Amino acid sequence: MLSLSNLRLWATSTTGKIVLFTLAGSFFIGFGVISFQGQGGFTDGAIVAFVEGEPITNRDVTIAHQRLYRNYQEQLGDQLNEDLLKKLNLRLQALSMLINRNVLLAEAERLGLAVGPDELRDYIVTLPAFQNEFGQFDKTQYKETLRQQRPAMSPGEFEKQARDQLLLGKLESYVKSN
Repeated sequence: MLSLSNLRLWATSTTGKIVLFTLAGSFFIGFGVISFQGQGGFTDGAIVAFVEGEPITNRDVTIAHQRLYRNYQEQLGDQLNEDLLKKLNLRLQALSMLINRNVLLAEAERLGLAVGPDELRDYIVTLPAFQNEFGQFDKTQYKETLRQQRPAMSPGEFEKQARDQLLLGKLESYVKSN
Protein backbone atom coordinates (compact mmCIF):
# COMPACT_ATOMS: atom_id res chain seq x y z
CA MET A 1 0.00 0.00 0.00
CA LEU A 2 1.31 3.41 -0.98
CA SER A 3 1.33 5.83 1.93
CA LEU A 4 2.45 9.44 2.08
CA SER A 5 5.44 8.53 4.25
CA ASN A 6 6.53 5.83 1.77
CA LEU A 7 6.17 8.31 -1.08
CA ARG A 8 8.27 10.88 0.80
CA LEU A 9 10.93 8.27 1.51
CA TRP A 10 10.99 7.22 -2.14
CA ALA A 11 11.12 10.86 -3.37
CA THR A 12 14.24 11.51 -1.26
CA SER A 13 16.06 8.45 -2.60
CA THR A 14 18.50 8.81 -5.50
CA THR A 15 16.23 6.81 -7.83
CA GLY A 16 13.25 8.92 -6.83
CA LYS A 17 15.16 12.14 -7.46
CA ILE A 18 16.24 10.95 -10.91
CA VAL A 19 12.66 10.04 -11.80
CA LEU A 20 11.36 13.37 -10.48
CA PHE A 21 14.02 15.36 -12.37
CA THR A 22 13.17 13.48 -15.56
CA LEU A 23 9.47 14.17 -15.06
CA ALA A 24 10.21 17.84 -14.42
CA GLY A 25 12.17 17.90 -17.68
CA SER A 26 9.21 16.33 -19.46
CA PHE A 27 6.88 19.01 -18.10
CA PHE A 28 9.32 21.64 -19.29
CA ILE A 29 9.21 20.06 -22.74
CA GLY A 30 5.44 19.82 -22.76
CA PHE A 31 4.65 23.29 -21.50
CA GLY A 32 7.71 25.48 -21.80
CA VAL A 33 8.93 24.74 -25.28
CA ILE A 34 5.76 24.12 -27.29
CA SER A 35 6.61 26.97 -29.63
CA PHE A 36 10.01 25.39 -30.33
CA GLN A 37 8.64 22.43 -32.24
CA GLY A 38 9.17 22.61 -35.95
CA GLN A 39 10.48 26.17 -35.87
CA GLY A 40 13.59 27.22 -37.64
CA GLY A 41 15.18 30.57 -37.22
CA PHE A 42 17.58 29.70 -34.40
CA THR A 43 21.27 30.16 -35.09
CA ASP A 44 23.61 27.28 -34.22
CA GLY A 45 24.84 28.95 -31.05
CA ALA A 46 21.37 30.04 -29.89
CA ILE A 47 20.49 28.60 -26.50
CA VAL A 48 17.14 26.83 -26.60
CA ALA A 49 17.09 25.56 -23.01
CA PHE A 50 18.98 25.61 -19.74
CA VAL A 51 19.10 22.47 -17.61
CA GLU A 52 20.84 22.56 -14.24
CA GLY A 53 22.59 25.74 -15.40
CA GLU A 54 23.96 24.09 -18.52
CA PRO A 55 22.87 25.45 -21.91
CA ILE A 56 21.46 23.32 -24.70
CA THR A 57 22.15 25.03 -28.01
CA ASN A 58 20.35 24.81 -31.30
CA ARG A 59 23.43 23.01 -32.67
CA ASP A 60 23.10 20.34 -29.94
CA VAL A 61 19.46 19.83 -30.88
CA THR A 62 20.25 19.75 -34.60
CA ILE A 63 22.95 17.10 -34.12
CA ALA A 64 20.66 14.97 -31.91
CA HIS A 65 17.85 15.41 -34.46
CA GLN A 66 20.12 14.24 -37.30
CA ARG A 67 21.14 11.16 -35.33
CA LEU A 68 17.53 10.31 -34.53
CA TYR A 69 16.58 10.75 -38.18
CA ARG A 70 19.40 8.45 -39.33
CA ASN A 71 18.40 5.83 -36.74
CA TYR A 72 14.76 5.88 -37.86
CA GLN A 73 15.86 5.83 -41.49
CA GLU A 74 17.99 2.73 -40.87
CA GLN A 75 15.17 0.99 -38.99
CA LEU A 76 12.22 1.93 -41.18
CA GLY A 77 13.73 2.51 -44.61
CA ASP A 78 11.05 3.49 -47.13
CA GLN A 79 8.34 3.47 -44.45
CA LEU A 80 9.75 6.72 -43.06
CA ASN A 81 7.69 9.34 -44.85
CA GLU A 82 6.77 12.99 -44.26
CA ASP A 83 3.55 12.10 -42.42
CA LEU A 84 5.37 9.80 -40.00
CA LEU A 85 8.14 12.37 -39.53
CA LYS A 86 5.56 14.97 -38.49
CA LYS A 87 4.01 12.53 -36.01
CA LEU A 88 7.40 11.56 -34.57
CA ASN A 89 8.41 15.22 -34.13
CA LEU A 90 12.08 14.27 -34.03
CA ARG A 91 13.25 17.77 -33.18
CA LEU A 92 11.19 17.81 -29.98
CA GLN A 93 12.31 14.24 -29.21
CA ALA A 94 15.92 15.38 -29.62
CA LEU A 95 15.44 18.28 -27.23
CA SER A 96 13.71 16.02 -24.71
CA MET A 97 16.58 13.52 -24.86
CA LEU A 98 19.13 16.29 -24.32
CA ILE A 99 17.23 17.66 -21.34
CA ASN A 100 16.95 14.21 -19.78
CA ARG A 101 20.66 13.56 -20.40
CA ASN A 102 21.64 16.85 -18.75
CA VAL A 103 19.43 16.12 -15.73
CA LEU A 104 21.06 12.71 -15.33
CA LEU A 105 24.58 14.14 -15.77
CA ALA A 106 23.88 16.76 -13.11
CA GLU A 107 22.66 14.06 -10.74
CA ALA A 108 25.78 11.97 -11.40
CA GLU A 109 27.98 14.95 -10.57
CA ARG A 110 25.91 15.71 -7.45
CA LEU A 111 26.57 12.14 -6.32
CA GLY A 112 30.30 12.69 -6.79
CA LEU A 113 30.63 10.41 -9.78
CA ALA A 114 33.32 11.44 -12.26
CA VAL A 115 35.37 10.25 -15.20
CA GLY A 116 39.09 10.92 -14.91
CA PRO A 117 41.41 11.79 -17.79
CA ASP A 118 43.13 8.39 -17.70
CA GLU A 119 39.80 6.57 -17.74
CA LEU A 120 38.65 8.64 -20.73
CA ARG A 121 41.92 8.06 -22.59
CA ASP A 122 41.81 4.31 -21.91
CA TYR A 123 38.29 4.18 -23.32
CA ILE A 124 39.07 6.18 -26.47
CA VAL A 125 42.20 4.25 -27.42
CA THR A 126 40.24 0.97 -27.35
CA LEU A 127 37.64 2.13 -29.89
CA PRO A 128 38.21 0.20 -33.15
CA ALA A 129 37.35 3.22 -35.31
CA PHE A 130 40.51 4.94 -34.08
CA GLN A 131 42.89 2.00 -34.39
CA ASN A 132 45.29 1.28 -37.23
CA GLU A 133 45.71 -2.06 -38.97
CA PHE A 134 47.87 -3.27 -36.06
CA GLY A 135 45.13 -2.59 -33.50
CA GLN A 136 46.91 0.43 -32.04
CA PHE A 137 45.43 3.86 -31.46
CA ASP A 138 46.29 6.22 -34.34
CA LYS A 139 45.93 9.93 -33.57
CA THR A 140 45.75 10.84 -37.28
CA GLN A 141 42.98 8.31 -37.85
CA TYR A 142 41.23 9.62 -34.73
CA LYS A 143 41.15 13.18 -36.06
CA GLU A 144 40.22 12.08 -39.59
CA THR A 145 37.36 9.89 -38.37
CA LEU A 146 35.97 12.77 -36.31
CA ARG A 147 36.29 15.16 -39.26
CA GLN A 148 34.29 12.73 -41.44
CA GLN A 149 31.35 12.67 -39.00
CA ARG A 150 28.23 14.57 -40.06
CA PRO A 151 28.41 17.12 -38.69
CA ALA A 152 32.16 17.05 -38.15
CA MET A 153 33.34 16.88 -34.55
CA SER A 154 36.42 18.26 -32.88
CA PRO A 155 38.39 15.98 -30.54
CA GLY A 156 37.16 18.14 -27.64
CA GLU A 157 33.50 17.65 -28.62
CA PHE A 158 34.00 13.91 -29.00
CA GLU A 159 35.84 13.63 -25.69
CA LYS A 160 33.05 15.51 -23.90
CA GLN A 161 30.50 13.15 -25.45
CA ALA A 162 32.58 10.12 -24.47
CA ARG A 163 33.05 11.46 -20.92
CA ASP A 164 29.29 12.04 -20.62
CA GLN A 165 28.55 8.53 -21.89
CA LEU A 166 30.96 6.99 -19.39
CA LEU A 167 29.49 9.11 -16.59
CA LEU A 168 25.96 8.00 -17.49
CA GLY A 169 27.19 4.39 -17.38
CA LYS A 170 28.53 5.00 -13.88
CA LEU A 171 25.23 6.54 -12.81
CA GLU A 172 23.35 3.54 -14.14
CA SER A 173 25.64 1.18 -12.22
CA TYR A 174 25.21 3.29 -9.09
CA VAL A 175 21.40 3.25 -9.33
CA LYS A 176 21.33 -0.52 -9.96
CA SER A 177 23.57 -1.21 -6.96
CA ASN A 178 21.56 0.95 -4.54
